[in-house]
Amino acid sequence: MLTTSTANQRLYAAALVYRGICEVPGKQSNKTIAVWIKEAASWLGDDVGNDDSRVAWCGCFRGHIGNKTMTGTPAAYYRAAHWLNWGKAVGQTNTKDWKQGDTLIFKRDGGYHVTLFSDFNGCGAGRVNCLGGNQSDKVCIAALDLKNLVGVRRAPAI
Repeated sequence: MLTTSTANQRLYAAALVYRGICEVPGKQSNKTIAVWIKEAASWLGDDVGNDDSRVAWCGCFRGHIGNKTMTGTPAAYYRAAHWLNWGKAVGQTNTKDWKQGDTLIFKRDGGYHVTLFSDFNGCGAGRVNCLGGNQSDKVCIAALDLKNLVGVRRAPAI
């Protein structure tokens, strides 16, 4: 039997491949992260030199995954807040409707963070496990606080 994966499943699987990629300490860059930054906006990498720790690269990672899976991206996908206008809106409060691979946007000090919904297993009340880039300076699954959630978006069916 031939099964077709959903856009969300493709996004999540593509992101998992990069789990463990992390910033290089100090004034250097992980070459993979540097490519994601340059793909997002060529000037963005130039603006910070060769130091990935000076870029909020969560949107660059999410955009790379969107391009790789052909699920699309907002125009300025390096800006996490721009993901609020991408795909289809999913209710924020009815978490039972969420699907693994949904794009979650959180407010944070100084801006926003974009990531993928993973699950609720073992993360504690009021928190959600998310797979994303620039979470503790790496691509990983991290428990994030739902009180900072500002949007949930789902990839368009393609």
